[in-house]
Amino acid sequence: MAMDAMPASPGFATAASRARLAETITTFVTMYEPHEAREDTEIFPAFRQVTSDREFADISEHVAEAQHRRYGDNPIAGFLAQITAVERELGIYDLALFTPEDRP
Repeated sequence: MAMDAMPASPGFATAASRARLAETITTFVTMYEPHEAREDTEIFPAFRQVTSDREFADISEHVAEAQHRRYGDNPIAGFLAQITAVERELGIYDLALFTPEDRP
C-alpha cells in the first residue's frame, strides 16, 4: 500500500500539508548539519581543552544525573517508543509497506 493510500493523521491529510512537513524537515536538516559539524569539530574539542579532568568529570556526572531525572532508567527505550508512536501516527511504521517485493 502506498503512503498516499494510507489514512493520514490530522494535519497531514493533504499533499500540500505533507509537502510543508517535508519542506520544514529539509530546512531543519539544512540548518542542523553544519551546526552539528561545528560542535563536533570545534566547540566540543575546545571545551575539552579548557576544562580540567575533574571539571569535565563533574560536568559529565551532572549531565548524566539530569538525563536520568528527565528520561528515567532506560532513555533509549523511551525515545524509541516516542519515535514508534510518531511513525504510527504518520502511517509510516510498517516498512514492509514501502519495500518492493521484487528485490534484485
